Amino acid sequence: MKEQILKEIHYLSDKIEKVNATYNSKDIRVSFFDSLHVTLCHYLLHIEIINASSFEEIYKEILNIKSFNNNDLKRERQNIINNANSTLIIESWSNFELFVSFLTASSFDAKTKTKMLESDYNELIRCMKQNGIDASDVECLKKTKKSLYHLIPANTKITKLLSTIKDKFISEQEWKDNLEFVLNFGRLRNCIHSNYIFQGKNTIEYTFEGVTIKYVPNEPIIVTPNSPELIFRMVIKLRKLGEFIIDNINYPGVIYDPSHMLIE
Repeated sequence: MKEQILKEIHYLSDKIEKVNATYNSKDIRVSFFDSLHVTLCHYLLHIEIINASSFEEIYKEILNIKSFNNNDLKRERQNIINNANSTLIIESWSNFELFVSFLTASSFDAKTKTKMLESDYNELIRCMKQNGIDASDVECLKKTKKSLYHLIPANTKITKLLSTIKDKFISEQEWKDNLEFVLNFGRLRNCIHSNYIFQGKNTIEYTFEGVTIKYVPNEPIIVTPNSPELIFRMVIKLRKLGEFIIDNINYPGVIYDPSHMLIE
């Protein structure tokens, strides 16, 4: 697996050099690859730690104990890789969501943005009227919908973004497969934040490269069969989707990554 991770890291290094020649170095389209590159470097470090010959000695010192038995070592290694995979999911998704939020806010026209900003409001009004509730006093809610950055759900922005480049996919099925994949990635990330418990209303099964993730309401997620490379392979596909979006949405202006402004 180390070789696969290194291959992806080297690919990202080359890609960063290329996009830097096209966009401002602080553009979100450059940062998308930059951040993923850093995330995967950290992930590889975790892999290297658990496979290091000095692993036992390092943990003896950290935990201040004299000896490990084989079960202790196995448990500590598994804890590290579990943490590494959780972090990989969270950081990869956060990077992708930030990228999508700023790209949609910058590249969508005013009419599209207004429609998206008012979608939740319009749904609320519809539900209130259906249930005989006076909707005349909720106009103020509409005024709160001022920003695409955080007030619109990620799934709404992602679905709309992919819809704008639907004709760029080889087929409608490929478009559907990519949409289903990215919505599942976000669902998996959300489950990590709820102690791996699925908070949805309906049972969902999603299969990726022969591995099935089952989501049952109010139950821990189930993954079968166990696959050590599942998360890493999903991150590669997420990178490819982000790359596809960048290649097919032509926005000539600079879309500044806010993290650069924060650091400065």
